[in-house]
Amino acid sequence: MAGKQIELVNELNVLGLIIYKCLTFETHVADIRRRAADIYKQLACTAKVTWGLNPEIIRTIYFAVIKLIVLYAASSWSPAVDLLINRNQLNMLKRRFEQKICKSYHQISLNAVLALSGLPLLDLRMRESAALYKHKRKLLNDCLLPG
Repeated sequence: MAGKQIELVNELNVLGLIIYKCLTFETHVADIRRRAADIYKQLACTAKVTWGLNPEIIRTIYFAVIKLIVLYAASSWSPAVDLLINRNQLNMLKRRFEQKICKSYHQISLNAVLALSGLPLLDLRMRESAALYKHKRKLLNDCLLPG
């Protein structure tokens, strides 16, 4: 390339998917969490002004926006969800929205808020989405989906 050397980088951003050199996708999960936190802050400000939003509206926002942000390119980085740090980051993200859906206090545990809201875990949704993608593209020999 005209005598120039190609530099090695630790991260590569390809169509919104941040690929880290060790393929742990920690930076991608952190970026997802940052974007979702910005949406959460806007939602929290709106909820303060209007004495709280209806839980169904918050649930709709969660499914229409947050879930799509998290599941973007899920088939590429779904194996990284097995790492505890990534799973914890996704659980922290989900817990905030579930607290708003249930209208609970901030001290409530993740397990309690999961039981009250009835929403499945994000890592399970990600595995399901990746398996569906692979099955549609005939990349998966097994017909059984996780869950």
